[in-house]
Amino acid sequence: MNAEIINNSSESVTIQVTIPISGCMLSTEEAIQKGVNQAGLLATEYALSQFDTDGTPIEVGEKRYTSKGQFSKTYQCPFGEFKLFRHVYQSGEGGSTYCPLDNDARILVYSTPKFAKMVSSKYSTQSVRDVQTDLEDNHGRIISRTYIQYISDAVGNAAFKRKFEGKIWLDKSCHTLKHEEEGAKALLKEMKEMLKRKISKSKKDEIERAITYFSNHLHQMDYSSYLTKKLPIGSGVVEAACKVIVKQRMCNSGMRWTEESAKNVLVLRCFNKTDGKWKQFWDKCARWGY
Repeated sequence: MNAEIINNSSESVTIQVTIPISGCMLSTEEAIQKGVNQAGLLATEYALSQFDTDGTPIEVGEKRYTSKGQFSKTYQCPFGEFKLFRHVYQSGEGGSTYCPLDNDARILVYSTPKFAKMVSSKYSTQSVRDVQTDLEDNHGRIISRTYIQYISDAVGNAAFKRKFEGKIWLDKSCHTLKHEEEGAKALLKEMKEMLKRKISKSKKDEIERAITYFSNHLHQMDYSSYLTKKLPIGSGVVEAACKVIVKQRMCNSGMRWTEESAKNVLVLRCFNKTDGKWKQFWDKCARWGY
């Protein structure tokens, strides 16, 4: 069984694959999977190569970078691993190198975006050993436990960074909203002032949505008064989340977690359990990077 590229251009690639058919359907299906993986591997390698530069100098920020030449790197994708030579750049001042291909294709460590998405999604609901078995039995991929944890931690860190950007302001605002008299009014005024700054349209839209929510629910947001009267301001949903998000994944027999690993897997699990959030995160990564 083999696969080969028979035609390609900057917009498409045509691959021919030969798959043996046997009298056993299971064996035939496994052969089909191997053939599809071979074709996918060729297509992914070719597609990734299109993100490389021609080696001419580039500018990143205010610095000028020149190519040190093409160097080999091993990449992991849903269909297997492959080596690819790509240009690596460095500024005249020395220091760290920069790879336009890795940046523009949204490579995460050694993984293509789709494979990072696949592995981290599985790891958010399964143990690393179960993910290993799943990848080998159902996808024909043999991956080390270390790599699964490594790539999942990398995705978790990327998600954590985006999710909690502006945490200092958030902590301060939460305290104001919860403990200060007319705190909601103060925050509403502050958000309206934010619209006067030079900010992106997406951030402006988010602030406007928050302003609309605060304006519509201001009469229900007198939290400091509720607390003074010893009224609950929480929700049973929080307790349910502790069970579904945390306990079901983190407290199985024999499990031990570092703070960093626990943080990463919980972020992945929250994304995976929230309708639309997983797709939203990967759409952002595809557009803006990690």
